[in-house]
Amino acid sequence: MFFGRATRGLSGFFSTHPPLAVRIRRIEPSWDGTLPEGPPVASAHPPAAAGVAAFAGPATVDQIGQPAGEAHLQYAARLVKSLPAQLVSAAHEPHGARALVCALLLDREAAPRQRQLAHLAGAADPGVYEETLRLMPLVGGLDVQARLPLLDISLPALRALVPAQYDRFKQNVVALVQADNEIDLFEWSLHRILLHDLEAHFVKRSSPRVRHHTLASVRPHSELLLSMLAYAGHRDLDSAGDAFAQARRSLELPEARLRPVDDLHFAALDAALAALEEAAPLVKRQVLRAAVACITADRTMTATEAELLRAISASLGCPMPPLLLA
Repeated sequence: MFFGRATRGLSGFFSTHPPLAVRIRRIEPSWDGTLPEGPPVASAHPPAAAGVAAFAGPATVDQIGQPAGEAHLQYAARLVKSLPAQLVSAAHEPHGARALVCALLLDREAAPRQRQLAHLAGAADPGVYEETLRLMPLVGGLDVQARLPLLDISLPALRALVPAQYDRFKQNVVALVQADNEIDLFEWSLHRILLHDLEAHFVKRSSPRVRHHTLASVRPHSELLLSMLAYAGHRDLDSAGDAFAQARRSLELPEARLRPVDDLHFAALDAALAALEEAAPLVKRQVLRAAVACITADRTMTATEAELLRAISASLGCPMPPLLLA
């Protein structure tokens, strides 16, 4: 959720990178440890209107890759404080973090949940299955807004797995997602965020080559992405069309068209994101700005929409600050 550790007051709950000084010295070993004075930090943005997700507009996109603002930090601190202590404790160590992710992926329906648990009983590392059972009631009672923050808290502990443990964990995540033969938006979002982060850590892939320098060159991929967002957050075709129109105006691509529902599935979205990952940073920023315009066209942002936006931004290598939900 944060590019670096936000404040000492959060005790590093959301810290997902080494300290800044460590990162600088990896790039420039001769660095003397001093930093130039930066420009003054702008004052906090005014609160959003009632019922609207705060910072769910240009300010959100403008803060990509930047430390979160004071309002985001206060929101994150309140949210962490509201979480069950047992879940926060589990998230901070590799054994419990794996169980927590498994519990987040358990289906609400009895039949697929039993299939998932049966799989874990035979395939999970010793003790992870029992810990999943222990955490399951607590996770089941969570507010939906707490799901991704808990995942974020778990990421540092999951990076501490040895490669063999990670491989088994990854296989189990895929099995849990596929247990009911269909993938919902939360499962796709969690899988995207989780494996995008952990694959970068364990596989050490190089950064994708920039192949797209203009919006026009990624128009089909942007169309598909924004169409998926438009349908995901709006119940009828007219509302989806209005949301897409907002995104199209933000993107300044008047020829972009809302795709039919039959064209939209997660495999197509994965392919679109793979292409957009090879876009120049400015193009990615413009696409994300349009994505925010799309899901806030109705002046609200649900937790599901926030999760989807977060997964998309993570897939493009553009971490966002926490989204404040009304």
